[in-house]
Amino acid sequence: MNCRVLAILGLIIALVGSIIGQPASRPPVHAENRPGSGLAAADQAPQRTGLAQEVTRLFLPLVNRRARAVVPTPYGITMYGNVDEAAGLGRMQDAGASWVVTVLDWSRVEPVKGQFNWAEFDTKVRNAQTAGFEVFVLLVNNPAWASSNPNGPVNNIQDLVDFVTAAAQRYNCEIPGNPCVRYWSFYPEPDHQNRFGNNPGAMADIMAAVGPAIRGVMPSAKVLIGGLAYDWFTDDGPPFPRPGPFVRSFLPNVLAALNQRGGARRFIDAVAFHYYPIAEFRWPTIREKALEI
Repeated sequence: MNCRVLAILGLIIALVGSIIGQPASRPPVHAENRPGSGLAAADQAPQRTGLAQEVTRLFLPLVNRRARAVVPTPYGITMYGNVDEAAGLGRMQDAGASWVVTVLDWSRVEPVKGQFNWAEFDTKVRNAQTAGFEVFVLLVNNPAWASSNPNGPVNNIQDLVDFVTAAAQRYNCEIPGNPCVRYWSFYPEPDHQNRFGNNPGAMADIMAAVGPAIRGVMPSAKVLIGGLAYDWFTDDGPPFPRPGPFVRSFLPNVLAALNQRGGARRFIDAVAFHYYPIAEFRWPTIREKALEI
């Protein structure tokens, strides 16, 4: 094996020598690891000719630890519970993921109106950020004092606006050293008939209020609806065994209501959605579903 490595290095040096005009007829005699330089140097013994002795040195990268890719990938993993090593954060790094999707549980942070407990979510965000992940947040679970429906319309939209404004201030990416959340989405599968599915106007009201509130604190923030289920609709028949719980017209109606207020783009940046094999006869891959939405 050593002979093979030396032969390869010798070939490399011969090619470099032929380009720069330096002697390169023999393989290197030794390799040196230069501390602190991050490079390994392969030296070639000087040729004994009638000319001045010359040394050809080729610098090769020295890899002494595992590193993550410089360019982030579009892949992430949802972590509903803790975001830490025990929950698999290190394995996510090994898999090449660069996003953590986690939930911001309003009922846990503000169980009593005006009384906040951010410690648990602080830990989630800081752990993800320290590990180099972008954090994507899904707001879930209205507290009982704000709504009788955990993931449906709220009694007073201003209560929700106050909460997300406080959250955006706390996790403002534009303040150096802050724990950072740039992506904010609202409610799990809101197109369910028992959530917002039959009340798209209430969802439009919420997005029209929370979008400007978050962007008012952090202009670079991204605000999204959902993730939508957008499958197994209430009007579906075979091959489904029965009609489903999700309202097909929910998203078009929400967007139409926002457009009547001057354009949906004023309030949201994108729509998040889920993809399940349950409807692969309709959308063979996630691409077809994205194109339809």
